[in-house]
Amino acid sequence: VIVAAAAWAGSAYVISSLFPGTPIVPWEQWRAAGQVANCKVWGVVSTIAAPTEAAQQLLDMGAEGGWTCLVVAGDVDGNHLAWQKFAMRNKRAVYLGPWDQRKLPLQTVALLPWSHPSRVNVAYLFAAAMGADYIWDFHDDNMLRTNATDSLFRRITHG
Repeated sequence: VIVAAAAWAGSAYVISSLFPGTPIVPWEQWRAAGQVANCKVWGVVSTIAAPTEAAQQLLDMGAEGGWTCLVVAGDVDGNHLAWQKFAMRNKRAVYLGPWDQRKLPLQTVALLPWSHPSRVNVAYLFAAAMGADYIWDFHDDNMLRTNATDSLFRRITHG
């Protein structure tokens, strides 16, 4: 069984570092809990910055149907507390801090260098494990073009 450390807090997924001693939860339970079950498009980001408008913008685009989710692979020098709070406020956002990534049952985590953009691969693998139909890799310091992304997401979700 593939497992990930996670805890449930209100309506948001919060990773175990906020709540020590939380149980190990199978990947399937993340999907089954309903928060990320309907996500067709997953945004993936690796960052050291605080949460940005672009991250919120991605979640807002699919808010009506609940079909966009975001997974952030934090790096060692990242703004962990700000992203944890962001994930608590946004039920379709998952923040994987360095400590969380090390707990994932993925050999890739140990092979990727820290302080390097390749950490986004952890987010890719997480999104794939959650059943993503599409993965949107974007830089959280760039604003998304609303008209272009709305059109793209409409095509993805409505054929």
